[in-house]
Parts: sequence; structure tokens; C-alpha cells
Amino acid sequence: LFRTARSCNLMALNKPCMKHLIYPVSPLTVLNGLPFLHSEKFLVIGGRIPLTASTSSFTTHLHIVFPTQHIRILRPPVYTKITIIRKLCFTLRTFLGGDNDYPISTLRTINCRRRSIFQHFDGFNISTTYKKLKELERQGETNTRITLEDFIAGLTAEYYNYVQQEIRLKNFLYAVSLSKERLRIVEERYHIGNFSRLDYQQAKVDFNADSAQYMKQQELVVTSRINLNELMAVQEVNRPLRVNDSIITVNDALNYDELWESTLKTNANLLKADQNTTIAQLDYRQVLSRNYPYVKLNAGYGYTFNKYETNATSRRSNWGLNGGITVGINLWDGNRRREKRNASLQIRNSQLEREQLELGLKADLS
Repeated sequence: LFRTARSCNLMALNKPCMKHLIYPVSPLTVLNGLPFLHSEKFLVIGGRIPLTASTSSFTTHLHIVFPTQHIRILRPPVYTKITIIRKLCFTLRTFLGGDNDYPISTLRTINCRRRSIFQHFDGFNISTTYKKLKELERQGETNTRITLEDFIAGLTAEYYNYVQQEIRLKNFLYAVSLSKERLRIVEERYHIGNFSRLDYQQAKVDFNADSAQYMKQQELVVTSRINLNELMAVQEVNRPLRVNDSIITVNDALNYDELWESTLKTNANLLKADQNTTIAQLDYRQVLSRNYPYVKLNAGYGYTFNKYETNATSRRSNWGLNGGITVGINLWDGNRRREKRNASLQIRNSQLEREQLELGLKADLS
């Protein structure tokens, strides 16, 4: 006899209640002390043949799944599943003599299982993923190095900018003193009639222009000092600074070929570009790994407890281990060709970005 039941599954994801088919009970069952055999068409109970037999059952399922995922690739995931089933069956049977029977039965089942699946071979996907994670770890270290180098470069550039602005401030101060002295001389000669009024007005214009440039340079010095204190994490950002450098000297003994060779070996941005190319190549290998077969090793153990009310056995428990090997291959994957083409384009883009960065560094070094 087939009976339809409504089941509520509580799993890792909350699935809605759905109808499913409950298969017939075991072929040999005890009902009211009389064993009977059943088939899909009729029942034979103690020599009496029922004309009709309808069964309604209410089944409550509780599935609890505990997946345990590990960060390490080579460690397999472990799943723990606990299933509690309670079935309550109501059967209405009508026999040839007109008698009706309403047997009620209850079945309780508790199933606890724990299993683990280890991907032994996946077309070199595991080793490729491991190499990719290692490369990402090295790229993270490179990003940290780039951040530190950018900070040091910014601090150094701001320091020399402050030195340059101080030098320009002194030059503007000297220019203002010259303009002031020229204005005094022109004014005296204007009063004695040696210079015209036009010369006197021109001297005043020059003096005002030099004074305006001097005041603007003072603002640039203050701005550079504030930026420098901010980079050094000084609480008083407007604190005065005293620098020892007064002249910025350039080393004329530098060799261009040695500098360029050292740049190619130690530049962090170039190293990051090479790492991006390596990661793109590993992504391409991951796509190619899906062309190979895979091998999975699985093992587990479980415990099952059943309690019957209308059976020759009132309760039964099973305990056992299981294991196996799964070998398979993907016959068709519609996205494989597109992903392979995208991975190839990503490799080419990484190489072009590396070449563009190299040209930029060569232009800066020149």
C-alpha cells in the first residue's frame, strides 16, 4: 500500500514542506497477532479478503545537518546528520462480511550518521588551488610592501618639498629686500627731481609684486610643514620644523643600466604584476583540470534505532561502517569553453599591464 504524507524538513537551509511518497511497509508484518502478506493490489489477513483498504499517515521528519568545513584544502569536510522520524498511520478496511477495522500504528525512527568525503584527485585542481592560495599570500605581502614603500616615498618627497619651499622663501625674502631698497632709492631721487613719477610708480609695483609672492610662498611653506607633521603623526600639525639640509644635491655617479636592472628585480609593482600573471595562468589551469577524471574517497559510520508497535520485533538498532571510492568524469560542460577563453584573455591582459607598467617606470627613470 502506498500512502502520501506531508513532511517538513529542517535542514541547513529551511526548505518548505513538500509532499513525497512513502513506500510500503515490510512484507512480513504482525497485525493484532496475525501475520499477513500484502501486495500492491490486495491484502490477505487470516483468510479474510478486504474489499477496500485505505490508509492515511502523518509523518514528521526532523533533519539536522552539521557540516564541518575546514580552511585547509587537503582536509576533507565532515558532515553529521541526525534524522528523527515519527509516523502515525490510520487504516480503514472493509471486509466481505461488512466488518470494518481501524488499526492505528506508530513508528519511531532515529538515524544518526557521520560521513566524510575526500577529493583524492580532481584533475590537478587541488594542487592548482593550493598554488593559487600561496601566490595570493605572497601577493598580500607584496601589497603590504607597496604600502610601506609608498608611505616612505611620500614622506621623503614631502621632506624635500619642504626644504625646497624654505629655499624659495629665502629667495623671495631677498627679492623683497632688494625691491624695498630700490623703492627707497627711486623715491629719494624722485623727490630731488632726478627720476620721474612713472619710475617711482613702477618701483612701487615691483615691490608690491615681490611682497605678494613672498606672502604666497609663506602659505606654501606652512602647508608643506603641516603635511609633513601629519605624515609623521605629530599631534601639533603646525609645529615648527628645523631642517639641516639647505641644498639638494644630486649624485652624478649613478649608472642608468645598473639602476634599471635593479628596478626590474626589486620594484614591488613589477613583482605584483608578475604575480597577477601567475594567478591568471593558475586560473587557466583550473579550467583545464575539469577535462580530467576525478576520484573521491568516502567513509562514514551510523546508528539507526527503530521502534515498532505493530511488528513481531518491538525495536531494532543497527550500527555499522561504510566506505567507498567514486571515479567519474564530466562528459559535457557548457561553460568550459567560455571560461577557458576568459582565462586566456585574463593572462594576456596581465601581461599587457605589466608591459605598460614597465614603460612607465622607464619613463620615470629617464
